[in-house]
Amino acid sequence: MRLSAKQIGDKHGLTSREVNQLLKRQGFLKGEPNNWCPTEKAEPYIHETDYKRGTGGYKQYNPSWTVTTYDKSILKELYFSQEEKQAAREADAEARRKKREEQNKPDLSKLIETIGEETDDSISVSKLIGGIIGASAAVAVIIQNNAPKIKAWFDKVIGGWNKENDNDQKGDT
Repeated sequence: MRLSAKQIGDKHGLTSREVNQLLKRQGFLKGEPNNWCPTEKAEPYIHETDYKRGTGGYKQYNPSWTVTTYDKSILKELYFSQEEKQAAREADAEARRKKREEQNKPDLSKLIETIGEETDDSISVSKLIGGIIGASAAVAVIIQNNAPKIKAWFDKVIGGWNKENDNDQKGDT
């Protein structure tokens, strides 16, 4: 009978990721999460099955993966002491932390390459800022050119500015 890392972990209170870390610590695996390779020590116990779902078209629609199972006799070779379990948990936590850091770390080289580039479905920031500045300048020119007309309309409709009240207010302060 063959067991997966999850099935081994279920028997010993570990996750499959922690079991893989334990297998690495004890010399049965090498590599990193999602990229494990069996060592020579694991050869008598390991069975790998490759699966492919190839329906044609794009690569992302044609995943392939490998399922690794272990002969039940590997349980006799593994040490499941509390110290080993704790070390496997800590190694898994560290691997997850590193992965999060890598995912959250900005790739400045890509950012520098894309500055100034435009794509078909986005507008560049420089064009947007230029448009805002251009529109603001056009509004300023329209107001400046039409100021005499606006003042004449204001005098006609509202009766002009009351200069006596304006002088009174300036004198009060």
